[in-house]
Amino acid sequence: MTDEGATTRRRDIQGLRAVAVLIVIANHAHLSGFGGGFVGVDVFFVISGFVITSSLLRDRSTTRRRALARFYAHRIARIIPAATVTLMATMVVARLALGSAFPPTLASDVRWAALFGANLHFMASGANYFVQGLPPSLVTHFWSLSVEEQFYVVIPLVVTLASFGSRRRPQLLRVFFAVVVIVSLIAAWRLTSSNAVVAYYSPLSRMGELALGGLLALTPSGGWARHRGFSAVCGALGLAAIAVATLTFSDATPFPSYRFLLPVAGAALVLWTGEHQVSHGPSYLLSQDPLVYLGDISYSLYLFHFAWLMIPQMLPTPWTFDGAPTVETLCAIAMAAASYHFIEQPLRRASWLRDDLFSSLLFVACAVMLVWNVTLLVH
Repeated sequence: MTDEGATTRRRDIQGLRAVAVLIVIANHAHLSGFGGGFVGVDVFFVISGFVITSSLLRDRSTTRRRALARFYAHRIARIIPAATVTLMATMVVARLALGSAFPPTLASDVRWAALFGANLHFMASGANYFVQGLPPSLVTHFWSLSVEEQFYVVIPLVVTLASFGSRRRPQLLRVFFAVVVIVSLIAAWRLTSSNAVVAYYSPLSRMGELALGGLLALTPSGGWARHRGFSAVCGALGLAAIAVATLTFSDATPFPSYRFLLPVAGAALVLWTGEHQVSHGPSYLLSQDPLVYLGDISYSLYLFHFAWLMIPQMLPTPWTFDGAPTVETLCAIAMAAASYHFIEQPLRRASWLRDDLFSSLLFVACAVMLVWNVTLLVH
């Protein structure tokens, strides 16, 4: 859900982010035909694994410590500000809007989300994303952000350590990522049949999606992939795979199981061939300005959209007028744009935050304490 600097980005990747967040929103808004829109999260995972691994491989720092410090400081500057504002705003707005209908577990959910352990919390509590008739937690969607952050704790260590003093680092990293993909696939398959809630939230069953993105970053496209026609066909097949999963999966589909391979492979095809479709093919379409901008604000949009869609339905008199999901989504887009321009970008560029790991860690501690204090005051 997060990205790197604009100087290193590919416009088609931003467009793919936009597609991912839009199908997630359509699913959460219960729009007809988007029963499998939750696979947008799986698309995000592949993108994140690809972008983060590419960023680590590009780092020219002279020491392991500096490389890791740069990475973690940049991640904190990118992720923490908007997430903190979202969590606090969700608590305050829910209390003001819902009154006695305020969810009794929301404070606990928000605290875990602030620690990026939402997936572990929901896994332990048996929370089911898809139970009909029961509104999910207003921060349920933070489970995916938590999985990403857990990935970011481990993988940069592996990539950075392998990137120093070894001429065989690409081969070693490819083997490592391939093993993670295989183990994760087996775990997802086995767990889905034995404990669907654990399978859905567990980092073990999800890490393979991020690792596949990392494997792609280590496998430059060449040969046939550089051919205009071939790359366009592959890109089209990739988008078609995501569309098929979106249109045919539903709340009743056992997931992730082996089925996550469909949207994940689709995203991988788009990423692998996209840089060879600058002036043609599906990636050219993904690179159009409106989609690129939605991709730019997709992180904040993902964070804010869920409360906008859920709180109106939890009101004593729910919003039931025609077009309510459209109005709610437009409000979420407006808030995401404001967050992107006035919170994300300024703090992301702040040298005191992104270039100093100690200051970044202190910022994280303050953000967590601030969120927890709000939960105590509001609850």
